[in-house]
Amino acid sequence: MYLSKDVLSLSQIVCISYERWEDGAQRIKNLFSELPNVSILYFEPAQPLLSKLRRPGEGTVVAKGITAYTLPCAVPTNEDAQIRLVQRSKKNAAFIRRVIQENGFENPVLWLRSPDQVELMYALRSGAVVYDCDRDWAELPPEWEETIVKEAGLVLSAAPILHDRMRILNDNAVLLPNGVDLSLFQHAHERPETFPADIQQFRNGKPMVGFLGSIGDFTQLAPILHTAQVHPDWNFVFVGEVAKNNLNLRRCRSLPNVHFLGEKAPVSQECYLAAFDLCVSLLDERAPDPVLVSEQLYQYLASGKPIIAMSGRFLEVNYPDTIFYAHTDEEFAASCELALEQEVQKAAFQRILYASEADWKLRRALLRHLLKTNGLI
Repeated sequence: MYLSKDVLSLSQIVCISYERWEDGAQRIKNLFSELPNVSILYFEPAQPLLSKLRRPGEGTVVAKGITAYTLPCAVPTNEDAQIRLVQRSKKNAAFIRRVIQENGFENPVLWLRSPDQVELMYALRSGAVVYDCDRDWAELPPEWEETIVKEAGLVLSAAPILHDRMRILNDNAVLLPNGVDLSLFQHAHERPETFPADIQQFRNGKPMVGFLGSIGDFTQLAPILHTAQVHPDWNFVFVGEVAKNNLNLRRCRSLPNVHFLGEKAPVSQECYLAAFDLCVSLLDERAPDPVLVSEQLYQYLASGKPIIAMSGRFLEVNYPDTIFYAHTDEEFAASCELALEQEVQKAAFQRILYASEADWKLRRALLRHLLKTNGLI
């Protein structure tokens, strides 16, 4: 994949990511959207040899001005973490350097997204470095991230707890949280005359507890199981893709008041969200202490509906005046009851206000300002 001469005259970013473009990368997709006069090479992690997605060396245009490449597979080794990192980084650096040269990039901004890219920073840095941190990398040696943060010209953090750590190490650290595409959910707080048929059947005058988003193999469904059994007259509705290997999925499906409606097109999701009486957010067993406000929570805020969230110790600093946080299955059920009993219009307005402040359009405007004032575009 070779870029035209017109593209080569643009500002240039080389982004090395820990996410496959197709599997998620919602933060990057939204932040990089509408960047003016910028050409981006996006490098995603190596994939299994039998993967039907991109092979190393094959570039794919995934969005306007953005070409994605898959890094080569690493050779298995029994060496310790630091040695493995150096070996893998050398191989990846050679690959990335070749792609950069083929595309005619010169002194691009190097956009890093995880601490284990520290060796790549030394190998590839020819221009400015941006470190974009959107998760807590507690499983990696802290000195890796500290090194990147100290060397970066601009550090972006997606959560206050991350930002507090970054600004100690770098004077040019900025809080840039995730956001929501408000255009898709700006009417979710309204009650339409009719709802989609598959959810309309459950609007029987009883409370509807709703979940909008994907259920993964490790999503903790125990709070739903408990609450659905405590309140058999309530309906619990899931809208989104459901992984087949979740341990509690079969038990949930066996309950007559738990319903899975499947994945829906983004343009129709607000119609389902509008039908909920309560919105719930669940934890993933692999990340029991999330630090980010997810896009799902911002979508819920846009609806103005009461929100009950299972929480680790870090998440509760976010919007505590409008979100009910629970730590146990029993607290979850009690919070649902409390939200239905005590919901007031003032809280609904506050949620909608919070969502409006988190519109991705505003996040992108801040990013453009930061990149321009730092001479990066």
